[in-house]
Amino acid sequence: MLPTRNGRVVKRQMRVARLVISRASEGENLLWELKQAVETFSPEKVLILVLNMKAKHYESFRTDVNPILGMSLPAGTTLAAAGFGQVF
Repeated sequence: MLPTRNGRVVKRQMRVARLVISRASEGENLLWELKQAVETFSPEKVLILVLNMKAKHYESFRTDVNPILGMSLPAGTTLAAAGFGQVF
């Protein structure tokens, strides 16, 4: 979980935002932020960018974030086959 002060700042910024954009990565802080975003916004207003991630890091991120989102992100092989992003 984010430190209390930073957590309050993030929550305040989310309350006035129209859209939340997060870059996929590993770490507890990002997972906390995504959880706040999902609790605050409809799924259409949460965008997760997957940029140049190694396959093992994407799969780890995907495993951690699927329960938070309440849905399954596509497998890295699916992304690559469809021509989206680059998971290598």
